[in-house]
Amino acid sequence: MAEVELPNPEELHERGEKTWSRRVALMTAVYAVALAIASLGGNNAMKEMLLAQQQSSDQWAFYQAKVIREHQYRGQKLLLEAQLAEPSALKGAERAKFEALAGRFAEEEKRYNAEKKDIEKDAKKLEAC
Repeated sequence: MAEVELPNPEELHERGEKTWSRRVALMTAVYAVALAIASLGGNNAMKEMLLAQQQSSDQWAFYQAKVIREHQYRGQKLLLEAQLAEPSALKGAERAKFEALAGRFAEEEKRYNAEKKDIEKDAKKLEAC
């Protein structure tokens, strides 16, 4: 009759440890992959946040440029109106030219005022992101 070979208890213990080690290694690899994916997602979110902040900053700079131009036109318009207020300063064609120029400056001032409001809305929208 053939003898049945019984496994050595030490061999069984070693196999159990190897199985445990394999499971631990597999779980470690799974966690490493999950953390790498989460890290990539976090980096993408950070890049998007920085881009939105930069766009918002650009919009505010554009807004400030419009405000400066509006103030320049307002100052020039006020200067022309002050010159037109003096009765003896300008006569005839020069006076008409100054009045037309003051009107054009007033239109430009209104245009810049309207444009800056739109830009301000866009900048606030980008800031909210």
